[in-house]
Amino acid sequence: MKILLDDWIENWRDSFVKENKLYHGTSDIYLQDILENGFNNSSQWGTIEDAVNNAGVVAGEVGGDPMIIEASVGEV
Repeated sequence: MKILLDDWIENWRDSFVKENKLYHGTSDIYLQDILENGFNNSSQWGTIEDAVNNAGVVAGEVGGDPMIIEASVGEV
C-alpha cells in the first residue's frame, strides 16, 4: 500500500511542478461567499481532474452549476 501511495504522491508532485497550478472544484452557489470571505481552511486544492470531480459532487449535493477555480501556486 505504501508503494502505491508513494507512486501517487510522486505523480501528483510531477504534475503539480509542470503545471504550477492548483484547482478547486465547488458549486457556483458559493461564488459570492468565496469572493467576500475567501476560502476556508478546509478547502481542497489539487489537480484539474480532482476539481472537476469535486465540483460535480458539490453541485449535485447543494445545487447550482459546477465551478472550477484555478490558482497559481503562490496565490493559494
